[in-house]
Amino acid sequence: MAVFFHILLAMLFFIIINFFGKQSLKSGYYSLSFDTQDTSPFFNILYKSFSPIFLTFILSYLFYISDLKSLNNNIYMVVPYYFILRTLFNIFSGRGKLINWSREIVVVLISLFIMYVVYIKLILEGVYLLPDKQEVATAMWLGIIAFIYKAINDADLLKEDNSLRKDRYIETRYSQFELKYGYIIDSETVDTTERLLVYAVLIYESFNRSKLHRLFERTFFFTGKIKTTGIMQVQSDTYLSDFESVKKGTDKLIAKYREETVSNFISNGCNDIDSALRNTILNYNHDSNYYDEIVGIIEYVRYIE
Repeated sequence: MAVFFHILLAMLFFIIINFFGKQSLKSGYYSLSFDTQDTSPFFNILYKSFSPIFLTFILSYLFYISDLKSLNNNIYMVVPYYFILRTLFNIFSGRGKLINWSREIVVVLISLFIMYVVYIKLILEGVYLLPDKQEVATAMWLGIIAFIYKAINDADLLKEDNSLRKDRYIETRYSQFELKYGYIIDSETVDTTERLLVYAVLIYESFNRSKLHRLFERTFFFTGKIKTTGIMQVQSDTYLSDFESVKKGTDKLIAKYREETVSNFISNGCNDIDSALRNTILNYNHDSNYYDEIVGIIEYVRYIE
């Protein structure tokens, strides 16, 4: 029973931390840009390490003041369960190749060690008060820590270019989708630009709408709140399977792209591919960042072919 309770808390923490980290499952798109660099590595390590500790400590305090101290027994186990859930999510959502696993191990070890110390020294002893006046001198250490934080965060040692992992991720997903959905896409497209347009949208949408997310959509589609479904997130009155989504998404993209190509030729007397692509992508999703991400994927896949 305690294990089940701790796993439920870990799931709750996962949702809360992802929400405040702007990685909510319910909305938003994550960047696959090729020039992304981690400019605040120390902050990110601290955020990932301390977030579950902070939530566990706050929750244990609420149990403490509510005379539910028994719920604090082994509450430190919420943290390892949290990291297990996060790891499983990253693997099953197909993002394993985007993860810096060496850094993840560092984050987990730091978090587990500090959480256990906090559990033994604070939670079990019921120590939740701030330092008294005689301990205000510890504020000096905060300044020292801030200085170290700034120095390490600005150092090049921890900074990394994420583009290599993102390149490998896109290459892998492109190969997988080519094998799985290639016959659908090839039957609807007539040239490289059309084909890469579809694959780019497919890769980006699948990255942002994992299998777990699509399972959630399938489960709650009956509510009428979910407007787009399937791996390509196509709007439909009925829930679409991934294959149906690819077929319908391909048809939508290609129809709009050819319409834009014809319109440009009539208006300007030339085939303006860039303009046709832009209008087609923005018709699929109005966010300008979405357009930049799709074009980035198109250019990279064109390069590796």
